[in-house]
Amino acid sequence: MHNDSTLQVDLGAIGHNVGVFSTLIGPRSSICGVIKANAYGLGAASLAPVLRDAGCSMLAVFRVEEAIEVLQSAGPVSVLILGPTRDLHALHPLVDPLRQGLVHLVVHDLSHARALSRMAREQGVTWKVHLEVDTGLSRGGCSVHDTAELIHTIMSDESLELAGIMTHYASAGTNPSDTKMQFQRFGDAILSVKSLPSTCTLHVAATAGALQVPESHMDMIRIGLGWCGVVPGDPSLQGHLPSPLRPAIRWSSHIAQIKVVAAGQPVGYGGLWTPGRQSTLAIVPVGYADGVPIQAGRQTGDIADRAVVAVLSGDGNRSGEPICFAPVVGAVSMDQMMIDLTDASGLERLRLGHEVELVSANNHQPTSLWHVAQRCGLTPHQLLTGIGAGVRRQFVQRPETVASPMTMAV
Repeated sequence: MHNDSTLQVDLGAIGHNVGVFSTLIGPRSSICGVIKANAYGLGAASLAPVLRDAGCSMLAVFRVEEAIEVLQSAGPVSVLILGPTRDLHALHPLVDPLRQGLVHLVVHDLSHARALSRMAREQGVTWKVHLEVDTGLSRGGCSVHDTAELIHTIMSDESLELAGIMTHYASAGTNPSDTKMQFQRFGDAILSVKSLPSTCTLHVAATAGALQVPESHMDMIRIGLGWCGVVPGDPSLQGHLPSPLRPAIRWSSHIAQIKVVAAGQPVGYGGLWTPGRQSTLAIVPVGYADGVPIQAGRQTGDIADRAVVAVLSGDGNRSGEPICFAPVVGAVSMDQMMIDLTDASGLERLRLGHEVELVSANNHQPTSLWHVAQRCGLTPHQLLTGIGAGVRRQFVQRPETVASPMTMAV
């Protein structure tokens, strides 16, 4: 781990964001906080207790190992393992939590249900399971046509308890018609089942789906990027929230060198960018090994769509006010990248150590997580999970961030 950049995670913002979604869905529904992939690279062990205390009645992971870590850090909390778990021997660390009903497993097809039943029967216990129905993502889960049969199979098995039925939208952030069609298929799939257990939780919507199709809140929603303060897909979906989300992520570094480059002098590997005038550049000591997308250095397309960073007036010990947005120029290197300061207002004030924001805690700026991902041709999920383990994580409680006008150095 190095000190050239810091990824700040605002715990207060996370609590606020869970509260916003709780208000959205009302008291009849609950929230499952999705923290797979080490909470999108932010640290599941640190964030699991925060999400639990913020009001998440369940936490979701993908792998067995992740569930163990969550239970060790958050204590007795319900954990849903989304992946197809197939090997849990009698001495496995999850056997006791499964017996206690803290861990829920997802059933993906008939053979999987039979395998889980056999393991539970061998241990003389009953396991809680959620049946996943594939309504259009064509990934995990059983087909719509097999749903009723599988529900009856699980309900008639003394080793399994049907604790939930779920599906996963394919493009809830961008395609409302397909999302509504998936919701309809889910309803049709379980319609033929005359009676479900009163304790069976129906859940279909994640962050974007909860906003795109409000009627799909059902018994529980699953939020991942939502607790980070980001809504994936169409920005207009944020208008359906009862109050604005607060960005929980801020990624910063500093200026390590300032240099003047002559007009016509190629910059960076491959000479992908050549200034048409004498230019003032700064080197920022983070690169693609740290998670800066190599796409940030692309030199094609409209300059307004290029990746930028926010240059602040403070040094590395004291954050200051924003001076400008400076575009990334030249190819992103393994451990560093170049930014163009030529048009920065207050250029004469910039010194070594001045802070640079790669991702800002302001959803209205072009350096927000959503905007940076969009300008690099990524999803916010990809950008977050790509931030390297060597980047220092810092958990903070920041006052609410407000948008401020800036000038762009382009």
